[in-house]
Amino acid sequence: MTVLQLIKNEIKNLKSPLYRNSLYITLAMFTTAVTGFVFWNVASRIYSPADVGVASSLVSILNLIFGVSMLGLNTALIRFYPEYRERAVGSALVVSASFAFIVSGAYVLIARNSEDFSEVFSLEFTLAFIAFSVIGTSSNILGTAAIAMRKAKHRFIQNLLFGFRFVLLYFLVSLGVSGIIGSFGLGLLLALIYGVMVLKDYISLSVDREYLSSAFRFSLGNYIANIANIAPNYLMPSIVLTMLSKEEAAYFFIAFTIGNLLLIVPNSINMSFFVEGSHGLANMKRALKKAIIFSYAYLAAISIFIWFFGRFILVFFGSEYVRGLDLLRIVTLSGFLVVVVNFYVTILNIQKRVREVATIYILKAILFLGLSYLLVPRFGIVGVGWGWLGAYLLIFSGILIINTI
Repeated sequence: MTVLQLIKNEIKNLKSPLYRNSLYITLAMFTTAVTGFVFWNVASRIYSPADVGVASSLVSILNLIFGVSMLGLNTALIRFYPEYRERAVGSALVVSASFAFIVSGAYVLIARNSEDFSEVFSLEFTLAFIAFSVIGTSSNILGTAAIAMRKAKHRFIQNLLFGFRFVLLYFLVSLGVSGIIGSFGLGLLLALIYGVMVLKDYISLSVDREYLSSAFRFSLGNYIANIANIAPNYLMPSIVLTMLSKEEAAYFFIAFTIGNLLLIVPNSINMSFFVEGSHGLANMKRALKKAIIFSYAYLAAISIFIWFFGRFILVFFGSEYVRGLDLLRIVTLSGFLVVVVNFYVTILNIQKRVREVATIYILKAILFLGLSYLLVPRFGIVGVGWGWLGAYLLIFSGILIINTI
């Protein structure tokens, strides 16, 4: 059967849970990509590159706090929702929101003594930063719950509401860095309000010890793995800011973010594959083959587009942002390795082989940070791209070797 025939046959099955959920997850991620593009495009036009550089670092830290604060319960929520249902949602919400408050407070104490952020963290900004940390973590938990319930359309609407944050940039421009962070945080608040409204009947707002016991046994390794996976991405803007300059941090952030956002289609298919695998997928090998074929077809098209037209995308942010073109190309081409590694990790999660997941992501983090640290002084922000490609190439090679022995 040719690839074209395979695609035609699968179009007939678009009403299946796998593809229906994939569609809404794709729309949610696509919305995030487009509105994120618009948000930083507007920010780069009406705020200075220095403000964008500092704000991009703080937004990355906020995203890292969201990941740290969820304690791996977002992954466990998808895996165990069929068994615990509303008890899982409520427990994840209470525990994660509480931890977000603690983690963000600890970060503020450190950041206020940093030379790069000391002028930003006034009392008002500190309180807002902590509040946005709790709000964003809670919103993410509810969005994950919607996906676990096979109601991914609510996640899509959440992301759509969050997307309106770019409008607020115009009203808060006089606040500089605080205006960018404030717009981001208020967008999260809109998403949270919607999530509470539509999912309130599916939430038992209490801590269920039985669920947490099961979830933490599963999620502890995934939590470590998730932090190892996301931390380098979210720390890198601050690292570039420290090693190079505020302006270079802005150029890096825009190119690297676009490169990763281009993976929305493979990532959404992967997420839906995880959901269906957790509910019991009849023919996993066949579904995996189809998922990778669709993902690679998409990546081939998007890579060609970026190679020839990536410059015009970056120009939207300002002519100086074209300095990130080589980085964008490298990150985009790396997608062919990223997709395989991510699907392999998803299979391990379905099989509850969490220790192996943690090992893969810890190695990736060490390789990415280590290679980037060595290459950035020599190649500038492009060094991060080579570090990213090198890390995934080595991990991909390791997976091939292990599975052929």
